[in-house]
Amino acid sequence: DIHSELNGVLIAWQMRKPADVLGSSLAMLLHRFASDGAEEQPEGSLEATPPLLEPGELAPPAVPEDTRTAKFWADVMNRAFSRLGDSSTPLGQECVGEALAQQQRDLLDSAFGSMMQKSRKGMQQGLRRIADGVVELSEQLEAACTGARHSPAMLRLRSAAKRLHVLAMAKSLIKPGGVHVEYEPMKALTVGGVDVHLELNRFIGAWLHRKGPEALGEALADFFDDFRAQEEPDA
Repeated sequence: DIHSELNGVLIAWQMRKPADVLGSSLAMLLHRFASDGAEEQPEGSLEATPPLLEPGELAPPAVPEDTRTAKFWADVMNRAFSRLGDSSTPLGQECVGEALAQQQRDLLDSAFGSMMQKSRKGMQQGLRRIADGVVELSEQLEAACTGARHSPAMLRLRSAAKRLHVLAMAKSLIKPGGVHVEYEPMKALTVGGVDVHLELNRFIGAWLHRKGPEALGEALADFFDDFRAQEEPDA
């Protein structure tokens, strides 16, 4: 499965990241194929050919360890909950787990990769993925932690994610063939009549620039809070 690595290369290229970032992303992708070809060298083939480089000379950059682990995601969600009115920090690292942390990393890489195709279809697909991912995340956190089940911020976040899912899926009732997502690349994004361009940019930026859990949690909360039900008060 090279999904995450390929997304990393595409994002680095599309976002015009520095050469070292693009090179590191490319090395991570190629590293996944490094072991496969080396095992099937026929006898008398290039196996006996001396290497072009001495060991350690111009070696590819080491694959960086992703520090966005279970603890990182627990801190992200606690910060998001605080932003949405619950400062009780109901989640511990044990509530998330490394498998769920990896799932969230893959989700954001995939969703933001779709959005950065700079098409309305790609944007709509990315919005649906994020909405569905947050709904699934909330359900898993509630199953793992009692504190999450009783958090009003959790309910608020899940409600907003479900509303985003509907808006990103539904056909407009006013304009036949239209949709609730209006998108002009690099300029405007309106979902269900709500302008979310700035909030989404901050969310994407916090992820791509590997900001800390506080910045990512606040950006996540601010983005989804744009989709809260009208009767819900501000946090």
